[in-house]
Amino acid sequence: MANFKTHFAAAAALSGATSSGLLALNHIDSTEAMVAFSLGTIGGFLPDIDSENSTPVTITFNAVAIVVSFVIMFSKSATYSVAEMLVLWVVVYLVVRLALLKSFQLITVHRGMFHSIPAAVLAGVLTTNLMAYGFNMTGLLSWIYGSFVTIGYLLHLLLDEMVSVNLMGRRIKRSFGTALKFYDRKNLFVTSLVYIALVVALLLSPDHQGALELLSEKNLLSDLQNIMLPQHSWFADLQ
Repeated sequence: MANFKTHFAAAAALSGATSSGLLALNHIDSTEAMVAFSLGTIGGFLPDIDSENSTPVTITFNAVAIVVSFVIMFSKSATYSVAEMLVLWVVVYLVVRLALLKSFQLITVHRGMFHSIPAAVLAGVLTTNLMAYGFNMTGLLSWIYGSFVTIGYLLHLLLDEMVSVNLMGRRIKRSFGTALKFYDRKNLFVTSLVYIALVVALLLSPDHQGALELLSEKNLLSDLQNIMLPQHSWFADLQ
């Protein structure tokens, strides 16, 4: 399994490059690019919420608890006073950080169902729903944010599979195949819960037409190629 620093660096690099591309193409603004980058980076270590190592679990739940707390707090800014919002933030943080952490530890094992492709998709769809209904964002922007979480999540799984193959020793470790999977045969109950949650989340998800149109845009690849390198001289504004 790749270590935490590797997962963090890889997710940050991919999220940074992807959000920069969308920003350059004017599909998102600078603030939205920063949020997308942050969500993609968080997605890069979300699978380790089932880790036996306390470091990734603590960091992951701290990050998720902080983000969710702020999302809920800001959604009530027009209703509650500052003092009430601070109390709400603390309560939500403690619930996510302590109660959810304990629940995950009871029902999960490392390299279980949270190291799977449907779990990656579920994380993205839940993020999409949170952005759409919690922050009243457009369907397109919500799906962009959700996609960043899923991409970061899948990158984590891919890195885990890559380090399961010892090319120099020409052998495959026993952990190979335990990350990029569709079900956990050792825990069919949790597998069922993940699939049920995914179906419900998809049924509740916002309109995805805008996201599909973005992906199917005819000039998307050519536009990406045009922004990869300067069209004229490098750093023209400094000359």
